[in-house]
Amino acid sequence: MIQNTHETKCTFTTFFDKYNTRDYQVLFMGSLNCLRHKPFAKIGRIMQNGQGALLCPSMSDFSTGRYLNQIKEAILELYEERHYTKYLLVVGCQWMILSSDGTFLIQELKEEYGITLEIVDDNHIEKEDRKEH
Repeated sequence: MIQNTHETKCTFTTFFDKYNTRDYQVLFMGSLNCLRHKPFAKIGRIMQNGQGALLCPSMSDFSTGRYLNQIKEAILELYEERHYTKYLLVVGCQWMILSSDGTFLIQELKEEYGITLEIVDDNHIEKEDRKEH
């Protein structure tokens, strides 16, 4: 069972290999530049199955913090449209650079809407850092 009270430390690819994701709606959140990275190629296949969506905030959205509200709005819109109650938010480098904390978002969605959110941090900056050490 996936813990839904914190961010998971596995990568996006590992998550899909490890867990049954048929019950999940996947929301990738990152800049358009992130789409060129290999792990996110899987997003296209997931979107073809009706289980995935993209949220690409602008740099001003990231710098002002609007992206956090945009995540919530996107999840609620997907919930109304597709009726999933479990969501996987795949985040990239911006999440790490801005030191984002998804705890409040996870709690708010669970308490107010009954929606489970799991956050998977799959940024390449930390991966490159791990390779050097």
